[in-house]
Amino acid sequence: MNYLNQIQQGIDFIETYLEEDIALTTVAGEAGLSQWHYQRIFKALTKETLKTYIRSRRLANALEKLLETRLGILDIAILAGYNSQEAFTRAFKEHYAMTPNEFRQRGRRNLIVRKLKMDEDYLRHVHQNVEHVPELGARPPMLLVGMHSWLCQSAYRHNGGPDLEIYDASFDPLSARSQMRYAIPIA
Repeated sequence: MNYLNQIQQGIDFIETYLEEDIALTTVAGEAGLSQWHYQRIFKALTKETLKTYIRSRRLANALEKLLETRLGILDIAILAGYNSQEAFTRAFKEHYAMTPNEFRQRGRRNLIVRKLKMDEDYLRHVHQNVEHVPELGARPPMLLVGMHSWLCQSAYRHNGGPDLEIYDASFDPLSARSQMRYAIPIA
């Protein structure tokens, strides 16, 4: 069985009906799998649950609407599947560390989560010693230099391309909002 094509069919279905109520059984049915089997394969391939992916894509779609339309925040919240502006704002702030209104005022495009493209390169990237659990260890003292950044503060790792992982970390003890970016080559 070629699970990549089946998972991609489900992702394409999600993208087509992103602003509608999407039942997980319908997504799995479009891919020709049972709901439970589709969810297991999706999680094994992407390292995230199907529901989390849909929620992230809806929030990313809301980001685009905040930037590119004059729709009110309540209208965007309803399109994103939330029953109230308060619930949408709470989820948005938890995910992006700012309110929808703050985001609209800043106009930051680098937070948008793109649609997954399920292929062999993506799977190689995800499974090449990429750990989702950090390792803590002692290191000798060192001087770190960084710059202030307003990237997605709720996620630690960002895709820097096929050969690079980009991480955010707080580094200035005087500022809780200060961020440092550093890149780690993927061997």
